[in-house]
Amino acid sequence: MTQTPASKRPSRAAQRKPSARRLRHGFYAGLFTAPEQKLLDQPILLEDEEKLLRVRILRLARRITLDMDLKDELGSVGALARMIQMMATLERIRVLLRGKDGEAGNAILEALSELDPYDEL
Repeated sequence: MTQTPASKRPSRAAQRKPSARRLRHGFYAGLFTAPEQKLLDQPILLEDEEKLLRVRILRLARRITLDMDLKDELGSVGALARMIQMMATLERIRVLLRGKDGEAGNAILEALSELDPYDEL
């Protein structure tokens, strides 16, 4: 095994400093296709996630039938239960963010939406 001369190796600080691409797109950025990356660059609202989850719950619920193999049925029902639990969690998050009257939560959401997560504070 050959070693790279010390003069050609990046400094330790450079090794620790994440690339701009990694900061912008995250650790898994290299796994996304170009169309997926375009979609990920668009802002997504919590309501969008809820809509997707609701559709997936309905589709899975329609696939569960009485004549299914018990192992398949139990797996599907377990997945359905986890997705329903995710919906409940999203709803709790919404209530916590908006509070009873919604004013405090809306102010926080507005302030957070103005922040750029890639800028240093």
